[in-house]
Amino acid sequence: MNSNSSDAIPEPYAADPFLCALREVNSTFEGNRQQDAHELLVCILDNIRETCRALSSRAARLQVHENGDTNGLARQPSLEGDNVKPTLSGLRKSWKRRRDTKAPETLPGTQPPTTATPPPESNQDESTRPGWDFVAEDFEGTMVVRTMCLECETVTKRTQAVCDIGVPVSEDGEEDEREPFRSACLSSEYLRDQNKYWCERCLRYNEARRSVAYERLPRLLVLQLKRFSGGMEKITRHAPTPLLLPCFCEPCTRKPSDQSPTHRYILWAVIMHLGQTLSGGHYVAYVRDTAEYTKCERETADIPNNVGSGGFMRTFFNRPRPQPTGCSAKNCCVPRPRPDSCWLACDDELVKPISNEEFEDLLSAEPKMRSAATPYLLFYVKSEVG
Repeated sequence: MNSNSSDAIPEPYAADPFLCALREVNSTFEGNRQQDAHELLVCILDNIRETCRALSSRAARLQVHENGDTNGLARQPSLEGDNVKPTLSGLRKSWKRRRDTKAPETLPGTQPPTTATPPPESNQDESTRPGWDFVAEDFEGTMVVRTMCLECETVTKRTQAVCDIGVPVSEDGEEDEREPFRSACLSSEYLRDQNKYWCERCLRYNEARRSVAYERLPRLLVLQLKRFSGGMEKITRHAPTPLLLPCFCEPCTRKPSDQSPTHRYILWAVIMHLGQTLSGGHYVAYVRDTAEYTKCERETADIPNNVGSGGFMRTFFNRPRPQPTGCSAKNCCVPRPRPDSCWLACDDELVKPISNEEFEDLLSAEPKMRSAATPYLLFYVKSEVG
């Protein structure tokens, strides 16, 4: 979204262009109706992934065009795509260029001229390649569903990529305050009666045991508290939201109890829903604030003058810009006193810092300030232990 040039000065994103782009890719979000925050997140991640794949495929085709075909006939990329058939004149020109660029003959007793070999691109950072799928890198985990037949004890395994995990919230029941999501995510059930399992080895329906585990959890773990799974009415019962979440991936759960896990998760953001039904309400986001505000970068940014190198297009887009005389957003980014390790409460255009005590009070079972807001989407960041 931001420019890759080092002289780019980021500006705040406007909501209207984002909404227009969102409605173009998904008509569900047209109008001013109440929308689900989880559906919005899934829509954005899916479209970003499709765009990354399209960019990667396009970059690969351009690379093939630049390197030429295996028969030595170089092709030039066209705006019409790959469906344009090569003409006879184009083939003649390509063959002529190939003949003219043949290596010159060398005289006896002389060394042939050496050509510089371009460095291999294997060491290139993957994140700098066009179309790098950061969604799969940061948000995607691997879920494993194992089904064991209780007759022959044959186990079948099925893996599936997931970008978020749904955690059911029941009307009654008590969760473990230390690991409230482990029992809900690592589920196990028996397939019996009308829901028996077809065993490929026994060739009949048998009772079976099915379990869900996670081979790998992503760096950014998204948990959705299913408060609307039972219908339009919201389940407002308190669900523990720990600031530190023990990892429940298979490598960590298989460790002995006396050994510390490899990593854990730190709560980084929470989206809370204010209201009683799915069709109405309001969302408020709380994000961990770790930035140290010292000065505004817009006031001291040096814009290098790269005009004159790289052709007309680079000259046009990198034309000199007036030096900023001051920050255009002094009301939001100037240094101001904030509590240590605070959180940012984002309520539409209103953003204000709150302390850790205030945030923990919002997540408690009996908050001091009574509110109908309940956690809905939880964002955790993986952290290595030790």
